[in-house]
Amino acid sequence: MKPRQLVMIKLGGSFITDKTIPRSFQKAMMQQMAAEIKNLTECNPELRILVGNGAGSYGHFVASQHAIRKTDNVGKAYGFCMVQQSVRQLNSLVVDSMLEAGLSALSVTPSSMIIASGGSATKLFAEPITGLLDSKIVPVVYGDIVYDKTGLATIISTEKLFALLLDKLRSDYVSISIIYVGKEDGVLDSSGKVIDVITIENHEIIKKELFQTEGFDVTGGMRMKLDESIKIAATAKDVYIIGGKKGNLTKAVMGKKIGTRITSSQKT
Repeated sequence: MKPRQLVMIKLGGSFITDKTIPRSFQKAMMQQMAAEIKNLTECNPELRILVGNGAGSYGHFVASQHAIRKTDNVGKAYGFCMVQQSVRQLNSLVVDSMLEAGLSALSVTPSSMIIASGGSATKLFAEPITGLLDSKIVPVVYGDIVYDKTGLATIISTEKLFALLLDKLRSDYVSISIIYVGKEDGVLDSSGKVIDVITIENHEIIKKELFQTEGFDVTGGMRMKLDESIKIAATAKDVYIIGGKKGNLTKAVMGKKIGTRITSSQKT
């Protein structure tokens, strides 16, 4: 019998760091989120959780310093290594907070699982992820810089990694939900108001009228998140973009109205 439900939670860089200040980890925010995830696992033993964290003011800042943008800067071997080191440092802080909360959480390094070519992932070895989930361990992945056969380095965002993992994991679960946790209460329009629902029909229009966020981001920001979310929504049960206020994650996991819901036109 398939496991009942998998929830993939992305802890956005805007939530766990201050993206305007290089290498600024928001430990209190992460501790709050770790406690909420722990409570979810205790209340629903059949629930499986996978966590991914954004690069925030760690990876984005270093990638900007070294001009690492996908494969258009292929000669920066040292920069490649510095970016990987910075995102790994932030991921370690995330895992530390989860372990302190009593969660069985384990870091999984994307650059050791993925091979890219021409700026896109071509191979993903997902067996460690499936094994950890089967063992009721929370895998903790992150946006990473990976080896690219045609250009040394490609940045694979957490959103793109989730899309890759969803394709590998979807046959193993009855339902999979994706929840993006950020600083804001959802996707904001140009006036700063939360957009309740975004569909495949309206997302291109909405992308042009988004509220401008602050800080470093070399992966495309909210516009990229919407593009990836629309693709994912065709397969995932639910896709939410929510704020990290206490209790919001639990509401989203329970399917309650919160933040912004992303849906495909194929859904009813």
